[in-house]
Amino acid sequence: MKKYWGGGKLLKEGGFILASIPNVMHYSVIRDLINGFRTYKDDGILDRTHIRFFTKCEIVKMFSAFNYENVYSGHSSTYKTEEDQKFIDTLLSMSEIKDKEQFEAYQYILKFRKHSDRRDEGTDKPLVSILIPTYNRVNYFREALESAVHQTYENIEIIIGDDSTNDETEKLVKEIYLKKYNNITYYHNERNLGQFENDLKLMKLAKGEFINFLMDDDIFEIDKIEKMMDYFLKDSGKNISIVTSHRMMIDEMGYNIDIHGVTNKIFTKDTEINGIEMGNFMLRHNFNCIGEPTTALFRKDKLEEEFGAYNKRRYKCNVDQASWLNLLSKGNIIFINEPLSRFRIHENQQLASEKMKLFGALDYAHQILTSRERGFLTDHEDFAAALLKCLYFSETILNHFYEKSKIDQFASQIEELKQQMDIIRCELGKLTD
Repeated sequence: MKKYWGGGKLLKEGGFILASIPNVMHYSVIRDLINGFRTYKDDGILDRTHIRFFTKCEIVKMFSAFNYENVYSGHSSTYKTEEDQKFIDTLLSMSEIKDKEQFEAYQYILKFRKHSDRRDEGTDKPLVSILIPTYNRVNYFREALESAVHQTYENIEIIIGDDSTNDETEKLVKEIYLKKYNNITYYHNERNLGQFENDLKLMKLAKGEFINFLMDDDIFEIDKIEKMMDYFLKDSGKNISIVTSHRMMIDEMGYNIDIHGVTNKIFTKDTEINGIEMGNFMLRHNFNCIGEPTTALFRKDKLEEEFGAYNKRRYKCNVDQASWLNLLSKGNIIFINEPLSRFRIHENQQLASEKMKLFGALDYAHQILTSRERGFLTDHEDFAAALLKCLYFSETILNHFYEKSKIDQFASQIEELKQQMDIIRCELGKLTD
């Protein structure tokens, strides 16, 4: 180490060292030691070819001695039985270490760079605010937060709005993350605000010129912010309002899943698109091709209405689309043709709940009927196509509720949707006169 990396002579300016090192603190090794075994093997953590063995603390300490800082930390893990999990919980209760990862990590993947290679925060690049609203999902939240703190972009603030009804997330953040990272601000709301108000609170607290929400069950790729900010930094005329990318879908365990129409790549290369043209496409096809709040990074001063509102209406389902359309009316969009975030699908979501289907139809009808106020769908053919698409979609939703005999349960919303459909028919009539 000292011979090859001590002086950093083998690294180019701005270069990194990427280390893959087994974790001798893995629960399986500790359990064997407790039971009186320390058997060297042909592979695995106790591979007989390994000269030295390390814990994460020792790895970081070793690199720190040569003036390297840890800028990324990932790990592989093994399948855990219920008995394994109980053993890990016992270790946590006995140890001063409260970081479960240190017992679960099988192999660490760590990235280091020389301290001198890092610019002073805030002096060269604009501040990006990563906003994490969370509610009672401490395990998913931790993965999300890990992906935020290890971003390669140099000037980031992370603001957490905890709407949880328990203190699990608060304990995790205060015992581990606030002690390690000075760019994290944490709030545990005194009362439950709900998703919309929690988002708005975070937006008001954000000091950055650029905003990226990170939902507590999603994950950033390590260079997401850096790659997206590269386009904003080159945009001297401030013509770009929003940068998005392809994204992957993952399941509860973090494995990639394929969903036709959602994970399909739209472009074959990074592409800049006129904001109005992109908005027209989204409205005509009722297709959120920009992605969920986690996916996009946007310029804060281009968002003239509060997040989740569009033409003075607070949306209840299409919250992200409301803001994307606002931003698209003020500038262009960059679509990066690689996955820079991962959107998790799991059973605790209500993506297709009955209530959300109805709210989605109401939001879509409002988008279409007020679209021209923002400069969208000015062409008669485009407007007519969007109206027809919206009418068909609304009729489909309405028929669904009749078939399920749930009219009385959502009577006021269904009546509102019927009124919107009458207005759509009236608008179509005007276009054909």
